[in-house]
Amino acid sequence: MISQHYRGYDIEVYCLQSEERYAWQVTILDRQAGAQHAHASSPGSCAGAAEAQDRAFQYARAWVELHPLHWPFDGTH
Repeated sequence: MISQHYRGYDIEVYCLQSEERYAWQVTILDRQAGAQHAHASSPGSCAGAAEAQDRAFQYARAWVELHPLHWPFDGTH
């Protein structure tokens, strides 16, 4: 698992290997509100672990941009 903090959210990425290809799973957590969003790619959708990580974080950052927290990220949204 690789984690990242982005605009008040905690993002956790898991890479899953299936034969020679990879998939990814991402969990996005708003710790203040206790809300969580999870999403996964199709099995074998990436050629390698680095590509899977990149795609997962791209998905997560795009999701966060559509669901901004209110400053000071206090969970009152």
